[in-house]
Amino acid sequence: TLTGELARALARLVEAAVHARRFADAAMMQRRLVTLDPFAPRPAQRCIELLAAAGDPSGALAFGRAWLATVAAELEVAPDPGLVAILERIAAASPVP
Repeated sequence: TLTGELARALARLVEAAVHARRFADAAMMQRRLVTLDPFAPRPAQRCIELLAAAGDPSGALAFGRAWLATVAAELEVAPDPGLVAILERIAAASPVP
């Protein structure tokens, strides 16, 4: 499908950006991947990790919390424990403003 081809192309671009250590670019493209499957935890987790790697822990936390809230509201499910753990690690490692 066209969506599948787009997802594969974006995934290749994300990996190329990570390989080049351009984490902000990788995070931007990963956000686009999340929009293709907005309730899948793995793409969202990868976006959070890339935002943190790009030096944007507040962006990672904001994205992650918003994603968890959206999934909880739309699907009426408990928060993904893996994503919650990642967000807790990022929050603990981030300086308090």
